[in-house]
Amino acid sequence: MPVTVGQLTSTIARASFNVTITQEDEEGNEHTYTEQVNLKYYPGRVTERTMALANQFKASDALDEVLSGFKAFNDEMVRLIKWWDVLENDGVTMFPLDSKRLEELSLDFRGQLLVAIVEGINPEALAPHLNGHS
Repeated sequence: MPVTVGQLTSTIARASFNVTITQEDEEGNEHTYTEQVNLKYYPGRVTERTMALANQFKASDALDEVLSGFKAFNDEMVRLIKWWDVLENDGVTMFPLDSKRLEELSLDFRGQLLVAIVEGINPEALAPHLNGHS
């Protein structure tokens, strides 16, 4: 039976990664702990465009170009992620998967998201297909 592009791009996978959080208490003592971030994403949507957007960042004098690149990257992350357990400060509401709202999250965190997604695409599973075997 034939497969549609919609079927290929709607396949869901899971990924997770740990974030390290360091906070300071009232006495100025630092406390470090880790939390796990879980997400569901669409591996069939990871394309050359995804990788190009991730690799586009370089020193540039043109602020508009840099900001445009970040917007495109955030749009791509929203396109790839179906669900995650990142919450608003109320501890209940899911932080929205919205390009504009992603600007509130650190570049490091957004980079970790992309790494978790790309690492989920198993190169060993792709190798036979890339070599013409199935």
